[in-house]
Amino acid sequence: MLPEKPIIILDTNILFSALLRSESNFADVVFGMDYNFFICELVLVELFKRKEKIVKLTQLTEEEVIRTYHIFLKELTYTKKTSSQ
Repeated sequence: MLPEKPIIILDTNILFSALLRSESNFADVVFGMDYNFFICELVLVELFKRKEKIVKLTQLTEEEVIRTYHIFLKELTYTKKTSSQ
């Protein structure tokens, strides 16, 4: 039996900072690694709220930012925040 992939929990600051780094394609770096990445669904909400700021501060077009968000939705495991969290 193969060992389970290590779990890494990403927060808004990590994803936001990674999107702002122009010298690397964060999605390629992260998803080329052998880990299970988890985020709270509120992280996605925060990133969508800041889409215009990300476009303004990076060399990315709005389409590229949206495409990156789509990769996040496909590749990251996200959890819902419940009232007990």
